[in-house]
Amino acid sequence: MHKPEISLFHHPTTTVFVDDSEEFLYSIALGVDRLPYRSFCNPSQGLDYVNRFTAAYDVPRRDHPPSPSASVSKLFAQVERKLNDHSRFAEPSVLVVDYSMPSMNGLDLCSQITNPNVKKVLLTGVADEKIAIDALNTELIDFYISKSETSLSHRLRNIISHLETRYFQDLFGWSRDSEVRGVLPHLYDPAFADFFEDTLENLEIVEHYPLSHPTGFCLINSYGAMHHLIMYSAEELTALLAQADFSELSDKLRDSVERRQLIPYCSTPSLPINSSQLFSPVVINGKQTWYCALVADRSRGKPQARTTFHQFLKTPASYSQEAVTVKRQ
Repeated sequence: MHKPEISLFHHPTTTVFVDDSEEFLYSIALGVDRLPYRSFCNPSQGLDYVNRFTAAYDVPRRDHPPSPSASVSKLFAQVERKLNDHSRFAEPSVLVVDYSMPSMNGLDLCSQITNPNVKKVLLTGVADEKIAIDALNTELIDFYISKSETSLSHRLRNIISHLETRYFQDLFGWSRDSEVRGVLPHLYDPAFADFFEDTLENLEIVEHYPLSHPTGFCLINSYGAMHHLIMYSAEELTALLAQADFSELSDKLRDSVERRQLIPYCSTPSLPINSSQLFSPVVINGKQTWYCALVADRSRGKPQARTTFHQFLKTPASYSQEAVTVKRQ
């Protein structure tokens, strides 16, 4: 099945659980093992945590979008900042909150979230279902589920995974503009999206970020091992080959390049290209023809992750129930 589109950015994020029941929070924590989370018995503390990350990305306003090229350039400029920011993994993307709490009900809490892209899941009792449906219809929440649901933890893991993906897609929802599609057409090509998702799975990638010159993605696994996925449309590759300097290549290699059996990885085509910059492409026939190559461990001046997801998972901040612990003291 074709995946319709991919997100420009993605990295692991934190799920925030808010419930006045300590016992329920502990049971949920066991069920979402290895999923970064923060849990709060105090709704105000949970709200403060989520709203602390409102400006996690400097996102163009949907009502005042800049030009497509300016938007893309601005996003590329954020890549290095994010890779240097250990707190990117603590950024909340999904809030799971109980409806019935004495100090503040779940819908009141949801209405005070300042980041409109945070996804909200309401936990309900049988008597709360109509209220939850109304909240879903008015887009105050994104999902609701009964606390008595069979296999609740398993369902929540699937829901959270889906909503985290939507968080990043909606965060850069302006990029669905038709003009931006012309700048980033690969994001909306189902054939490329299938190839991209298979690549992420095979390499156990947990983060990806956009690259330019050439176009592509920086792919990072949980231990910080990095690959660059470079890509050219057929038109882009033809233009590159017309201006690139292949004077240092043998006749055999030049012939392979001309036949598109090898493609260059270069940011400055005016400089001579050598054999170490040539890679065998995977050809993807989608809405356009794409020539893609996976390049391992080549910084080449590109941003590099200085903090890794594995390091984050070893810190107390990744699995925090401190709010519950404080309440027990």
